[in-house]
Amino acid sequence: MRLLKTCIFTVIFALFFNTGKVQADHFLGGEITWKCLGSGQYKFQIIYYRDCGGQTAPNSLMLYSSVIGLPTLNLYAYSQVDVSPDGFQANGTTACLICPAATPTSFAFASLIEKITFESIPVTLPGVPPPGGWVFWYEDCCRNPVTNNVNFAGQAAYLRLEARMFATGNQTAGICDDSSPFFVETPSFMSCLGIDKELQHLAIDPDDDFLIYEFAPSLSDSGLVLPMMPGYTFSQPLPGFTQNPNNFVTNINMFNGEVLLNSHTNGRFVLNVKVTAYRGSTKVSEIRRSYDLIITANCPPIIGNAPNLPPLWDAPFLDSTAAYTLYEDTVFAGDVVNFSKSLLEYDFFENGSYQQGIFSVAGSQFGENFNSDSTGCLTPPCATIDLAIPDTFLLATTFVFNWQTAAAHLNTVGWNPAKTYYFLFRASDNYCPVNGSKVRIVSITVVDSTVGLPVSTSAQLFHVFPTASLDGFYQIFNPGNSNLAWTVVVTDVAGKIVWENLSSRKKLDNLHIIDLSNQSRGMYFVNVNGTVKRILKL
Repeated sequence: MRLLKTCIFTVIFALFFNTGKVQADHFLGGEITWKCLGSGQYKFQIIYYRDCGGQTAPNSLMLYSSVIGLPTLNLYAYSQVDVSPDGFQANGTTACLICPAATPTSFAFASLIEKITFESIPVTLPGVPPPGGWVFWYEDCCRNPVTNNVNFAGQAAYLRLEARMFATGNQTAGICDDSSPFFVETPSFMSCLGIDKELQHLAIDPDDDFLIYEFAPSLSDSGLVLPMMPGYTFSQPLPGFTQNPNNFVTNINMFNGEVLLNSHTNGRFVLNVKVTAYRGSTKVSEIRRSYDLIITANCPPIIGNAPNLPPLWDAPFLDSTAAYTLYEDTVFAGDVVNFSKSLLEYDFFENGSYQQGIFSVAGSQFGENFNSDSTGCLTPPCATIDLAIPDTFLLATTFVFNWQTAAAHLNTVGWNPAKTYYFLFRASDNYCPVNGSKVRIVSITVVDSTVGLPVSTSAQLFHVFPTASLDGFYQIFNPGNSNLAWTVVVTDVAGKIVWENLSSRKKLDNLHIIDLSNQSRGMYFVNVNGTVKRILKL
C-alpha cells in the first residue's frame, strides 16, 4: 500500500509540473537580505546567481511579501560581476573561460557564473511582524533540470528564494530595529572529484545577533518543497558513504556554516543553507542561500601528470600532542591572540610556470581594511592582518594575525559571558576550471576569569549529540575514562535551570539523556563540571 501511494504521488507530482521546458536554464539561486537604515526604513537586497550559458540577466526584480499593505517591492540591478574561476587552464597558457564565452552546455565543463545584486529604495514596513513572521520571496524560471539530489527539478522549473522577518519584541510599529545577516563571500559552485573542498557559508549579523546554520529543503513556486532523490535528505544533501565508501563529508557546522567535503561522486547538487538569527532566545530573522554545486572529474592534471591541489597552510593552534591541528581556541578577556602562518603554493602548470596564490580573510571582528585595530569591526578592539588584503604571492607568503581581546568582547545576553568569534581564512590558486583552495574558519571564544573554561581536563572530553534537535532529546557521552563525579545542568539563555542531573557517578556514560521535549524552541546551555556547550531545540 505504501509503495502504491508513493507511485501515485510521483505521477501526480510529475503531471502537475509538466511544463514542457526545453530551453536553457539560467537561475542558479541567490539570497534575500535587508538593512535597517538610520531613518527607520529598510533597504532590501537580492543577490542573483546566473548560469552564463542561459538567458540574459534581468534589469529589475519584483520581491513579494506577506506584509499587509506592501505585497510587492521593486529592486533594481546596481552590480553585475563575473565570479567565474580566474587564472589559467592546466597548460598554463590558456586563460580560464569567462562569462561571455559560455554556451548552453558549458555548465558541464566550467563554473561560469555571474553575480547580480539588486537593491530597493528605502521602504517603510507598516506594523510589526506577526507571530509567524513576515515572509519575503522571489521566484524565477528556470532552475537547472540536471540535479542528482533533488527530485522533479526539471518539472518544477521555478526556483524560490525566501527570507523571514520576525518581531524583536520591543520595536515601534513602522520603524525597523533589526538588519538580517548577510553572507561574507560568494559560494563555491564547483569542486574537483576526490580533492578536499571546504564549503563556507559564514555570515555576519550587523546587530551581532547569535546565528545558527542548517541545510534546508529546496523550494519551488508557491513555496512547494521539492523531494530529495533516494540516498539524500534535506539535512544530508551531499554525496556521502551511501553513494561511495570513499566519500568524506561533515555535517554543516551549526555555529559557523562550515562543511568539509571530499567527494568521489560527481554530479550537480542543489544546496540550500538557512541562517537563523536569535536575539537572546527570540528568533528575529531567517535568510536562505540556494545554489548549485558541481562536482566534476573534468579537472585536468598539471605538471608531472599530478592533480591540482589546494595551497598548504596548517591550523593556528596546538593540540595535546603539540601538533598544529586545532582551529579553535579559548582565551580570557584581555588576552592577545597572535599567530603567524605560512601559505605555500607549490603546484606548477604544465608549461612549468608558477601558480599564483591568493590570500583573503573575512569576519565581523576584522578592522577597517583589515589593518585597523580601532575601527571597522562590530566591537573594538579589532583584529588585524599584516598584509594588504587580498594578497597575491608566488610559492609562499606569511601573515600575522593579531587581536587584543577585551571585556567588551564578552557576551551580555543571558548568564554565560562566554562568546565565540569566527574568522575566515582563504588561500586559493589560479588554476581552472576549479580554483584549488583551502578555506577554514578559526573560532576564538572569549571568557571571563571564572566562567567558560573547563575546571578539569576530563571535562573537556564531554560531547552532546545532536547539537540541534527537533524532539528535544540529547545524549551526553564521554569518550575517555573519568574518575570525577559529574554534574550536568541545562539552562536557558536567561540562566533558568530547565534540566539537571546531580548524580555522583564516577563516569559520565551514555545513560545521560537530556530531555527538553517540554521546552520551547531556542538555545540552551549544557554545563558539565563547569564546561559549557550550546545546544538548540528547533
